[in-house]
Amino acid sequence: MKLYEYNAFANPRRVRIFAAEKGIQLKREQVDVLAGEHLQTEHLQRNPYGAVPTLELDDGTYISESAAICRYLEGLKPANVNSENKLLGSTPKEQVLIEMWDRRVENGLLSAVASFFHHGTEGLATDKYRNNEWGQHNKTQIATEMKRLDEQLRDNNYIAGNTFSMADITALCAIDFAALLNIPISDEHSALQGWYGLVSSRASAAA
Repeated sequence: MKLYEYNAFANPRRVRIFAAEKGIQLKREQVDVLAGEHLQTEHLQRNPYGAVPTLELDDGTYISESAAICRYLEGLKPANVNSENKLLGSTPKEQVLIEMWDRRVENGLLSAVASFFHHGTEGLATDKYRNNEWGQHNKTQIATEMKRLDEQLRDNNYIAGNTFSMADITALCAIDFAALLNIPISDEHSALQGWYGLVSSRASAAA
C-alpha cells in the first residue's frame, strides 16, 4: 500500500496516526499541494477530486477520504472487546459514540480550521476564491468548537469517552493545524489543555 499525502496537512496526519496506532506501515509519497501537484493529471488519475490523502492498494484500487482509509486499515487489524486499541470501537455503542464525536470534530473544528486557512490566510496559490469575512467567521467558530470539546472533556478522559479513539486523532490534528495558524488552545480551556498533553505524548502523535 502507498499513501499519497502532503505531510503538513491535518487529514493525511489523521491516517498516519491511525496506522501507527494499529502498527501498520505505509509507504508514503508526497504530493506537493503548495506547488499544485494535487491538480496535475498524475494525481487526478488517482483521485479526480485532487485530494490528499489517497491510499493506493496493492491491487491498484484507490481510496480517498481519511475516515474511509482508516476504516479500511481497521479492517486489516480489527479491534475486539479485549483490545487495548479500539480506535473505531468494538461494540455497537462504542462504535456509534466514536463516529458521532469524530463527525462532530471533523465537521466542526477541523472544517473551521480548514476554512480559516483557505479564506482567512494566504491559503494555497491554487485557491480560486477567498472570502476574508468567511475566514474570520470560521476563526471565531474555532474558538466555539474548542470550548465545546473542553466541556466534553471535563467529565471524560478522551473525547468519545474513556478510551483513545479516532475522535481524539481528528481533534489532535485539527488543534495542531490551528496552532500553525497562530490559534492556540485558550488558557481558559484547562480540560482541553490536559487532554492535549495526554494525547500529544503518545508515540503515534509523531507520525
